Amino acid sequence: MNTELASDHAGDEHELSVEDSTWHFVEGVEIAPGYYAWDLLSIGRRFEMWIAWCASRLTPVCVKLPRKDELNARTVAALRREYQAASSMSHPAIPRVFEANIDADVPYIIHEFIEGKPLSLVLDDDGKFDPHDVIFLGLQLAAALRHVHNQGYVHLDLKPANVSIRGDRALLLDFDIALPIGGQRSTTKPRGTRHYMAPEQIRCEPAQPSMDLFALGTLLYEVASNQKAFRLDTADEPSHSSQEVHPYRQIQAPIASIGELVPDLVPSIAAVIDALMAIDVAARPATADDTIKLLEAALPPDEEEGPLWPAWVTDTVLSKPGRPLPIRNGPG
Repeated sequence: MNTELASDHAGDEHELSVEDSTWHFVEGVEIAPGYYAWDLLSIGRRFEMWIAWCASRLTPVCVKLPRKDELNARTVAALRREYQAASSMSHPAIPRVFEANIDADVPYIIHEFIEGKPLSLVLDDDGKFDPHDVIFLGLQLAAALRHVHNQGYVHLDLKPANVSIRGDRALLLDFDIALPIGGQRSTTKPRGTRHYMAPEQIRCEPAQPSMDLFALGTLLYEVASNQKAFRLDTADEPSHSSQEVHPYRQIQAPIASIGELVPDLVPSIAAVIDALMAIDVAARPATADDTIKLLEAALPPDEEEGPLWPAWVTDTVLSKPGRPLPIRNGPG
């Protein structure tokens, strides 16, 4: 199986082997009751994710557990919070949580195994998306965020490495640092991934859906241009400048419009991305529902393929928050 390194909130991937693991499970060994190690999927600063064979379901699953060298109360508490958040989700774009035992000697969460490719690797291999696919990706992720927010949570780490692409489907992964709306983990140390955090997340303000919408904007900026919006260029490093550079570019000043970087991008799509990435929370779409409507409206009128749902859905379903969205390519 193809495996990647998912550095904890860093977004770096590379091929890895079982030797990179802190547990070094041998294929076939039981790593949790009824779950047998198959391959190492990812390893981060605190956790490892293994592909395992589920004896009762006769199918591969993902087992998330603390690294052997991070088996402590703080990491276990983080895993418990993740389980509480992820297990409350039920959406086609969010992998299911089957079970967990946070009180075991080695605590674990069992996730649905998704045979997809990280969006970060899709960008590495294929480059930027065409405008049509930018919109469809945005619609799918906004629909997932709509469900997350309706369940009372904020994801807080939306980025290409946490999106898996399976066919023409996008799936939202990793609720490692998700918080209830209004929750606050620290007032001094921001948690998330540097390039995708909203300014208010960097300031450690209480978790709000606006933070996920900003991250969605930075992700769409990246897939539309194949460039990170808020990256530190070599010329920006302090050693090359007499001025001190803030480690978070999104705190310094608004980013240039995506339309300037990608001149051939449809203006209506550029406008949605710019709105999502507004430094001022009040200038962003207020909710994931509003974002969905803006993205749908950004589709050119001559598109041969419509949005993710029939035309009647916009008025009869999207106008009533909390209802699930129909999936693309429905009956027939």
